[in-house]
Amino acid sequence: MKTPRAELEVTKQCNLRCKSCLFSCHDALKNELTTTEIMHLIDEFSQMNCEWLKLTGGEPLLRKDIFQIIDYAKDKGLKIRLNSNCELIDRKLARKLNVDLVQVSVDGLEKTNDWLRGKGTFKRTMDAIEYLVDNDITVHSNTVVTQHNKSELLELCNLLSSKCVCDLGFSRMINAGRGRDVYDKLHLSTLELMGVKPKLIGYAKLKGYSLSFCGGFAYFIRNCGASYYNPFVTSTGDVTPCCSIRKKVILGNVRNTSYIEIFRRYNGKRFSAPIGHFGNCNTCLERI
Repeated sequence: MKTPRAELEVTKQCNLRCKSCLFSCHDALKNELTTTEIMHLIDEFSQMNCEWLKLTGGEPLLRKDIFQIIDYAKDKGLKIRLNSNCELIDRKLARKLNVDLVQVSVDGLEKTNDWLRGKGTFKRTMDAIEYLVDNDITVHSNTVVTQHNKSELLELCNLLSSKCVCDLGFSRMINAGRGRDVYDKLHLSTLELMGVKPKLIGYAKLKGYSLSFCGGFAYFIRNCGASYYNPFVTSTGDVTPCCSIRKKVILGNVRNTSYIEIFRRYNGKRFSAPIGHFGNCNTCLERI
């Protein structure tokens, strides 16, 4: 049994209150996985010949044991992708960070980004990108495409590329978490999203940028990426086909059943479900 990648949420705690946050991240949950439990999970990923482990949150760097977790996974031969809001990444931390790739969120140019993510976040993210690149850590970006930033995406591409961001990623607005409060105001229709794609791709080819759409273009416009990648493990150990439907479709919990057994039980069923299988994230009632 082999899985090329795994995705683990290490905490729900976050130091930002982004308006579009899928999970309304705030404080750490009381029953989050312990260091030992996460290490056991990493052992299983290693047994499955996992190549990449994505650590996400919340803000993963808020876990006191995050460097211990990262080092343990690296010792097991896994490559580490860290999703971070960059608020804690200074020169000192960047030198200490033993990861292969960091994905940063940039939701527009400074004024637009700071309205959505918080005052000063744009500058701190730009600084963090510089610190990471200086320490030979690959940086990818992700931008949630909204009504507020759609007119500045090409300029944003220029800026991020100039800072040596290797892959410019784009995702759609999802009607979940705190995002529900601003969804009607910010989201683009399917037709609008389809209009964004060729402009970005054409510009990327002209400028030589590396470009990607979260979950592929089908996910970008169809509102469902469930099972596109491998299952998502929440900070409390639940395993779900997609982080966006984490409360609606739970395959099992690693505290009760090994990840390998959960994967074996459902592999070829929901884990390989076609894009669009579960429907809209906010209304999906599909059950395993």
